[in-house]
Formats: sequence, structure tokens, C-alpha cells
Amino acid sequence: MPDQMTPKERMKALGEGRPIDRIPHGFGLGDAAARVTGIKVSEYHLDAKSQIEANVAAYRRYGLDGLGAFAILQNVFGAETRYPDYSTPMVVQTAALEGDDLKRDYIGEPRKNPHLRVFWDVVDGLLGSPVSDEVPVSVFMEGPYTLAGRVIGVDKLLKKSLRDPEYVIAVLDKVSEAQIAVVNALEGSGVGFGIMDPVSSGDLISHDFYLKFSKPYEKRLFDAMIRVSGQKPMIHICGDSSKLWRDAVDVGAGVFSVDNRMDLELVKETIGGDIAVSGNVKPSESMLFGSPEDVRADLRECFRKAWDSPAGYVPGFGCGLPIDTPAENLEALFDELRVVGRFPLDPERFS
Repeated sequence: MPDQMTPKERMKALGEGRPIDRIPHGFGLGDAAARVTGIKVSEYHLDAKSQIEANVAAYRRYGLDGLGAFAILQNVFGAETRYPDYSTPMVVQTAALEGDDLKRDYIGEPRKNPHLRVFWDVVDGLLGSPVSDEVPVSVFMEGPYTLAGRVIGVDKLLKKSLRDPEYVIAVLDKVSEAQIAVVNALEGSGVGFGIMDPVSSGDLISHDFYLKFSKPYEKRLFDAMIRVSGQKPMIHICGDSSKLWRDAVDVGAGVFSVDNRMDLELVKETIGGDIAVSGNVKPSESMLFGSPEDVRADLRECFRKAWDSPAGYVPGFGCGLPIDTPAENLEALFDELRVVGRFPLDPERFS
């Protein structure tokens, strides 16, 4: 059954307590959107027009509930990023960021920063696209601790967190300053926000480290995002995030997106009364390597565990979607979503 409402109509009706056609979702294609228009992933990242066209085409083909622009900020600080033709961007040279480097104003006027030219063109292009009246636009960036790892190297960040915490705080102050400047430059645009913070995962750092180095800067960034957009942002943390669920409530997240390793039912029981829970269709096992029926079964399992989460359930992936995900699996996902996610929700449809 095709959608009966546009994403903006759906969210407006939901906010006003009126009937909607189906549950809103958080499935984003990311770099895999390049496959929709048949372009290289490098072109997707380096050419704003190509990225805009791919996102609009993905929305029209699959029925996405949002379009997104990702702010790649490590280059602002002197790190070098490579954009492979058929893989995600990778940092090939970190920045030193020592001594007087930490006193520099790297971001300047965000809209005039040459390292962010494509990003701003994508944001403006999506906001002015032929579908902008139908679908909202969000800006995504990495959490401050993760961005610090991109800039100086994750190994250096983790070692310095242990041996030289004052240095890490100085780096975090600098990257946070740039992130908030970008957020402030989006005031009045109408965009929403979200962050991905994989280096804050319990697989990499202790909860004590998270509380000292990551949480205060997430809160600072979220405060700016909420002030600018009037909406609580989404946060996704890869791997084991179980010790951070309550912290997500504290920093002001509106949606916590969890890795497919996490038990959605347990997440629901822990924080589902405070914020919406999102996840966690398996991006590799189901989407990349599974069959269409595997995808459908995975989505139904997610619904069984979290559909009745008190503050809301947002179907989504358990991590980033692999670039080479078969189109038939994406078709199966969105087709099944329109069945099991039809309002009013009925557990018999996903039992």
C-alpha cells in the first residue's frame, strides 16, 4: 500500500493528535543513496548537485521520511580525508593540533569556510529541492568526542584521555566550538539535527571516560541544536551503549538509536518512558547479506520488541547501511514497513 501522506503531513498530524497513515521511520540510506542514481560514492561527497539528486531520487523511490546532509568537519582542522569511489570517506592524515594550534579560530564564518563548501551547497539544495515542501531536512554530524578522534586520531585521543586529560579537554573545546558555530549558522533554516558518536561506545571507552570527556560536550552541542531547531536531536551510538541510555536522556536527546547488538526490548524498558527508541534492523546480516524475507522478518522482530515504547518507537537501522545493499532488500524493507507500520498499529501484523 503506497503512502497516503507526505512526511511533513504525517509529522504535523502526529503532533496534533490526528490520524496518520503509518509510523514515521528513521531509515536513511547515507552513502548508499549513490547507488540510486548510479554515481560513485566519491562523486556523491564531492559534488553537491549529485548528492542532492541522489537524495531526492532515494526519497521518491523508497519513501524516506527525511533527507540529510552530513557535516564532515575534520578537514576544517587540517586533517586530510580521502573519498574513495566505492567506499565511505576515510581520514588519511590526522592534524597535529598542538600548542598554538589550539588557540586558532579554525571555523571562522562557517558559511565561508572553504572546507564546508559542498556541505552548505547540499543543505541549501535540499531545502530548495522540488520535494522540500513534502519532506524535512536534517543535518547530521559526529559527536564531539568522535570528531576529536577524527581530527587527531582515535589512538592518540584514547591515550591522551588517560595520560593528558587537559589536552583532550582543549581539543574538545576547539571541535565543539566549530560544531556549535555550524549549528548556529543554521538558525532559521528549519532543519533538524542528529549526531553519530561511535567513539563514545562502551566498546571503546569506560563510562567514567564518557562522563568526563563526551557527555558534557554532547550536552553543549545538543543545547545549541535544540535552541536553533526547537527539536530534540537524535543520537546514535554504535556497539554497546547500554551504560549510556540514561545519559542520552540527560543530554537532551529526543531519540536514541541503538546498534543491532542491543536488545530493543531492554532499551524500551530502560528509557522508553523518557525518549523515543530507534533501531535496529541489522545492516549487514539482513540488509546486505540476507534475503528480502530475512529483511521483512528482522523488521517484524523489531516491531514486536519496541512498538509499544511509551515515548515512541522509530524503526531504523542498527548502524550505517552498507553501500552495496541490494535494491530488492530495500524494497522489501519499505514494503513491509507499510504493512506492519500501518496505523493504528496491530501486533497481529508483526506477530
